[in-house]
Amino acid sequence: MVTLPSGASLTGDVEPSTPAVAVLMHGSTLGFTSLPAWMAPAPLRMQLFAAGIDRRSGSRIAVLRLRYPDRDLRSQFRGALRDTAAALAHIQQIAPRARIGLVGHSNGGRVALRLSADARIHAVAALAPWLLPSDRIKPRRGTPLLLMHGSLDFVTSPRLTAELAARLRHGGADVDYESVSGDNHFLLAQAAYWHSRVADFMTRHLVDD
Repeated sequence: MVTLPSGASLTGDVEPSTPAVAVLMHGSTLGFTSLPAWMAPAPLRMQLFAAGIDRRSGSRIAVLRLRYPDRDLRSQFRGALRDTAAALAHIQQIAPRARIGLVGHSNGGRVALRLSADARIHAVAALAPWLLPSDRIKPRRGTPLLLMHGSLDFVTSPRLTAELAARLRHGGADVDYESVSGDNHFLLAQAAYWHSRVADFMTRHLVDD
């Protein structure tokens, strides 16, 4: 595990020869700060995606899990944005040729979408992203996006995700959007489906292209 200058933690192995990296980015940890860092529900939930990506890619994708410091509601998005930028710089320093994908849930999904304009990013999966009507997401042309949202999510807005997907498609972006019927914000009712869908998407765009 590496502690980044921003205070975030990054766990997982990357080598200079690593062809691709998937960074897993969790949502809010508000209310769970008394738990051990990696055992809070939000980072623990993202850990469950790691095995699927590793298995589906035949271990060609290095999976790194980013653990944000605990922050209040007002600062968690901008703080997570800085943390992720620090993680990308760390990865590039070790493996400058690696193709990087971002997998973000909730607040992590919002961060991933904001960073879809970054030239270092080759694929973005945003799961039940925490979006605001004022968000302006402008992905780099050619960067594939996967947007998924549970139809019964009452924490973040399925409607805003669907509207974003339609708006980006209209603008010519490469968007794969899906509403997962009957699931909620925690992605557990159909957990295996979420895991396989994300693993397929990351493998296809990071190492199979």
